[in-house]
Amino acid sequence: MSVPFLNNVATYRVYENTIDLIDLWRQKLRLAPKHAFDVYKDVQYCTVDTIWAATFGSSLGISKSQADYLSNLDHIALPPDSKKAVAEIPEGEFPEGWHTLTTIVRSFEIPMNSPLGRHHHWFAIKFYPSYRRAMASRNRLIGSKIKQAWNTFGRGDAADEDKLRCAVDLVVQREVALAKKQGRTPDRESKFLFDEMAGFLQAGFETTSSTLNWGVKYLTQYQDVQKKLRASLRATHKAAFDKGEQPGAEEIAKARDVYLEAFIDEVMRHSGILSSNIRKATEDVEVLGYRIPKGTDLWMLTNGPSFHSPAFPIDEQKRSMTSREYKGDTERWSTHEDLEVFRPERWLKKESDQGSENGRITFDARAAPLQTFGAGIRGCFGKRLAYLEQRVIYTLMVWNFEFQSIPESMGDFGANDILTHTPKYVRVMLTEAK
Repeated sequence: MSVPFLNNVATYRVYENTIDLIDLWRQKLRLAPKHAFDVYKDVQYCTVDTIWAATFGSSLGISKSQADYLSNLDHIALPPDSKKAVAEIPEGEFPEGWHTLTTIVRSFEIPMNSPLGRHHHWFAIKFYPSYRRAMASRNRLIGSKIKQAWNTFGRGDAADEDKLRCAVDLVVQREVALAKKQGRTPDRESKFLFDEMAGFLQAGFETTSSTLNWGVKYLTQYQDVQKKLRASLRATHKAAFDKGEQPGAEEIAKARDVYLEAFIDEVMRHSGILSSNIRKATEDVEVLGYRIPKGTDLWMLTNGPSFHSPAFPIDEQKRSMTSREYKGDTERWSTHEDLEVFRPERWLKKESDQGSENGRITFDARAAPLQTFGAGIRGCFGKRLAYLEQRVIYTLMVWNFEFQSIPESMGDFGANDILTHTPKYVRVMLTEAK
């Protein structure tokens, strides 16, 4: 996930598929003006399209298939009272990849709900017809994309670098280069490569879509935040705004809008899509005076006290010396008295200008606790792509639409906790941004 790959390759894949989402919402707005409708699955479509395209170079076309279907409809039945009922938007046929990926992701719920755990999951994917079909489809789809990459980059020609269009191209190219350097034959049948690509798709889909769906809910609930974000984006991309255009892919990727950065991190902090990070102790260790035996599973909670409420008081003498040294400036987190409140401004600070009060506003990534991606060598390797997706998708959403206030009964913050902490409903009432 190098910066050149993200800026020169992934950005364009994310941008193209977000435009498809914008087109889909325009079709829904045309059919259901001044009505609220649910966009939970729309955000999932966009996430799957973008991560598939960034991984394999071509979109599944889920959002586009739905937009094309709706474009052929002149009207739909709408509820008579738009303040009490949500418009039901019909759906068209879905591409094979959508059914495949969602079926496999749903299978992850099996070991969480079964007393047999992973053994039940193994049995299900081996013997349940729906899961067997999904696994066979996944293997065929991913296998064909990996084969295409080997056909293009298997020779190791330097000129092939101009053909890089996705993550699998990059991984295959690097394997060829490494094999040449080590004097061995490239491993064309690498199970590691297949598993990495499959895992990347499956993990990135659920977490990113849950985060974005919470972001959409916050945009609707907090109208002042939405207005500040739109104004900030228009100032950041002033040339595009003055021309009546939307910013391009490269422009969004390279720009740094501090309020957008603050909004993204506050969504992740406040929504708490992942309840914990899990690690296994590789040796006997002592933590805060308690002995943790080797092999113990450690659950490090990423919500609750210190994230959404003040941290528990800890005797600093019980911390190890390395722990005390690593804490750095985290003591300032205890000064937050409103951690339960959604407030992007907590991530912003004013830099003094030679003693003047008129310093510029900057984004402070250490302003509050955040552990969505883990840390260290076991941290999420898709972190940079996840941030890129959010920058592009939020920018284009807010640039093109205004998320109007909806009745409290439609915008409740109820959630489901399965693989992630995700909202039950994501209802919006859209108008074109003015």
